[in-house]
Amino acid sequence: MYAGTYAQDALMNFYATVHHQKALDAGLEHFVYYGDVIHDSRQFCVARAGKVFSSEQVDAWDGHTWPGKKPGSVWINQGGYRCRHHFHAVRPEWVPNGEIEVQKVDLNTKQKAQVAQENAKID
Repeated sequence: MYAGTYAQDALMNFYATVHHQKALDAGLEHFVYYGDVIHDSRQFCVARAGKVFSSEQVDAWDGHTWPGKKPGSVWINQGGYRCRHHFHAVRPEWVPNGEIEVQKVDLNTKQKAQVAQENAKID
């Protein structure tokens, strides 16, 4: 389990580093927090999935805490360990309503408890 987590996180971190630098080089300062919401998504990710944020808004997230957050920049680590979300650079006019549709699962009480347990293991 841990080897898979480290491998996925390493690939995601590399992708995030390259994509963020390319976006800055292109002068793009808005990003969609992109990725599906699955049964064990963090509340941090659920609240942000599919929405457009400015660079300043994303920078402010480094000062927040949440279960499963990895040390370091949110630009590189997104929502934390095993996070499946990405920042995709956009211009605000490309996403007129400020949000794109993402698939979200309905979490029942049992799943919410399982998510809480899993996040507690990660901390």
